[in-house]
Amino acid sequence: MKLLLTVLLILMSAVGLAAELGRVEVPVPDRSEKAREAAMTAGLEQVLVRLTGSAVPTRFEGVDAMLRQPSRWARQFSYAQAQAQAPAEPGEEPAEALSGLTLAVDYDTDALNARLEALGAPVWSIQRPGVLLWAVLQRPAYGELLSSRSEDPVAQALQEQALARGLPLVLPEMDGTDLAQISPADVRGRFDRVINRASSRYEAPVRVTAILYTGDPVQVRWRVLDGDAATETGEFVAASEDEAVSGLVDAITGVMVQRYAVAGGIATARSLRIEGVQSLAVWQDTQRYLAALAGVRDVQMKAVDGDSVFFEVMFSGAAAQLQQLVELNPRLRRCDGLEPTTAGQLAAGAAPPDVVPAPPVLHYCWQERR
Repeated sequence: MKLLLTVLLILMSAVGLAAELGRVEVPVPDRSEKAREAAMTAGLEQVLVRLTGSAVPTRFEGVDAMLRQPSRWARQFSYAQAQAQAPAEPGEEPAEALSGLTLAVDYDTDALNARLEALGAPVWSIQRPGVLLWAVLQRPAYGELLSSRSEDPVAQALQEQALARGLPLVLPEMDGTDLAQISPADVRGRFDRVINRASSRYEAPVRVTAILYTGDPVQVRWRVLDGDAATETGEFVAASEDEAVSGLVDAITGVMVQRYAVAGGIATARSLRIEGVQSLAVWQDTQRYLAALAGVRDVQMKAVDGDSVFFEVMFSGAAAQLQQLVELNPRLRRCDGLEPTTAGQLAAGAAPPDVVPAPPVLHYCWQERR
């Protein structure tokens, strides 16, 4: 049952992230306006870290001005009071309860993304693939593959840091099924076929392996896998396990941001052809998905030909980047056996040989769920 929930969370990561990216809780000393504004500024900076993918969003021009008006970007806020019993010394009466006041704020991520794009800052799309992390914690006497249920501080810190950076990180279950397929030695030995087989049950588009060699200093090695090959790799040393966890999450986030964050700028018309659109619902789902992608300013349906729909997308990034974002949708796959076409050919048939060809159309086929 828990595995099913994990898979659902991966498949719905974009929906969950859209809601969670703008929510933060910040401790406050009291309910005064001054304390609230300071907490809202701190909370807004956390949200901007998640939206831009940068650990220091203030390096982008114009972000400082946004932080000077934090309440402008807040949709709603509320206070919460947590009660905790202070520890008492042996033989003493129980100490009085301690109170912890927090301010929960829900920021308008749509408005923030629009402003970031207008400033030319990068925006990391809410369409973020789940990242499955096979992390070996290598201590002197043994190595352990960290799981989503692990109580080890390193596993818990990984999930907390990923949440802070807006990274949809998934740790494996390490139940009987996983234990029968994979071991720490497979990760250390880079047996990628074994890793891919064990990963298939999670349906996470991105797979990462990491080894944390504890000691002084902590040594970290990580790899991002694409099939049986590593597309990005890295290693570093850290003064502590906490620093190692932070560095690892930063490295993985950096890879995801490089792939999927789109810098604001002048939007260019890009053409998409989607085959297999056999209902109004599919057309609407596709258009909503495209409109929600980072860097997309507008989406217009331009033509219909049987079960094919032609969209024009105003996109501020490169065509290859739009292609990466489109393919995050598991129901949109490149059509097999089709020659590249152009917007002109789609709209008016084959162009005369003396006409300069239009940019190629990104061509996809809609896949129904099985």
